[in-house]
Amino acid sequence: MNLDRIPSPGRQTLHQLILTAGLLGAGCGVIATDVKKYDRSHDGVLSNPAETANLDVNTDVSIIPMKCLQEKNDLAFANSVYQNIFSRSLKDSEIQDIHSGPLDRTSFVKTALGSPEAGNGITRFITNLLRLDNITIMDTNDQTALIEDSLLVADLKKEPAELVLRNLDKPWNYFFTTKDVFCTKETAKVYGVAEFESSAFISCQLPEDRAGFLGLASVLRANPSSMVSENNNYHRVALAVYLAVGIKLLSATNGPTGDGLGIPLPACVPATDTRVTSSGLIYGTASVPAAGSVCASCHSRYNGPLSVAFRRFKPDGSTFSIEDINQVNNAAALGTSNAQLRVLLNETESCWSFDGIAPARRFSGVPGLGELIADAGTLGTALGVQIPQMLGNVEPDPNMSSTIRKYFQDGGETLSAALEGYLLSDSFQCAIKEE
Repeated sequence: MNLDRIPSPGRQTLHQLILTAGLLGAGCGVIATDVKKYDRSHDGVLSNPAETANLDVNTDVSIIPMKCLQEKNDLAFANSVYQNIFSRSLKDSEIQDIHSGPLDRTSFVKTALGSPEAGNGITRFITNLLRLDNITIMDTNDQTALIEDSLLVADLKKEPAELVLRNLDKPWNYFFTTKDVFCTKETAKVYGVAEFESSAFISCQLPEDRAGFLGLASVLRANPSSMVSENNNYHRVALAVYLAVGIKLLSATNGPTGDGLGIPLPACVPATDTRVTSSGLIYGTASVPAAGSVCASCHSRYNGPLSVAFRRFKPDGSTFSIEDINQVNNAAALGTSNAQLRVLLNETESCWSFDGIAPARRFSGVPGLGELIADAGTLGTALGVQIPQMLGNVEPDPNMSSTIRKYFQDGGETLSAALEGYLLSDSFQCAIKEE
């Protein structure tokens, strides 16, 4: 799922981005935003989206049937539920309860999801979904810095689950736009929150250039990249697309560039990033699509438009300042200059069409992208892919995905409703499916 760099045709290798799995939802309209530029004091921030347009989303959701040759018996079903939601098998006393009479599966699932122990499975799902196990401690011989970073990493790995578990009653789209999160004294330093002594997670506010999952230092650090690397934030784009629509962007090496320019960048995507490294590696937002139609097929639709949203953030999830950009010492090797990097730092407005057919919608930075994702109407479809993959370690069939989406829509569009759909789907309850 990781996206690496795009070599130039002259080096005879090219990454062809491949789309796998998932259904795209259509969107239309505009999110209008104003961007506050970095000023001479180096403390510029992004503004919140000024307005959000409603999308005309198809809400007619039906469950796709399947043929089950043999259903799981009550004991096997109950054990599967506990393994997914509690991260453990049934205890002896619980097995006896199952044997005591017919199991009301709907009530059983609702009770399990309402148990505090369900936090185990939800935490595992969030950890896998956001790739939090990728967060590693910095490699340094400075023991003081090592200790401080160890404490920060421990808290960062817990940060998204704290946000979700304390807001389970809220719709899933809330987690793409909220600025109300929970900080420890370690993570507060990353966000510039006033220092406090408590080691527990307490309520705090994200700064203006961050919002939701995609603005969390934990998520950014778990998917490291930056505009001053050859990857140019494409790792973070891959995560954003997966979260939004359930599609994985993959890379394949030694692929053809394709003839001609292919799909052009939307006119509302900034085309100033035409960078090519001194060794000939094409990686700029606008230069990659120009390398050929194969490159353009995904870079014009995904990588180019969405990479712009993440320009404010370093690989470790902290925020770039003007001074940080001035101190970049490999600008020439990256085929750029510190002056151009300063321009890119302030260029955070872009646009995106989910399906490549509907008009691209404008956004500004991570807050604007979060608003766009929240309004797109595709999160139920995405969860229909993500929950089986990231919680059950299985690939969903149409019955499972459509049941998740149906329960999500009918249950207030919460994560809990989607999880209920997963566990009560005919596919989950089936022991032997027809081939």
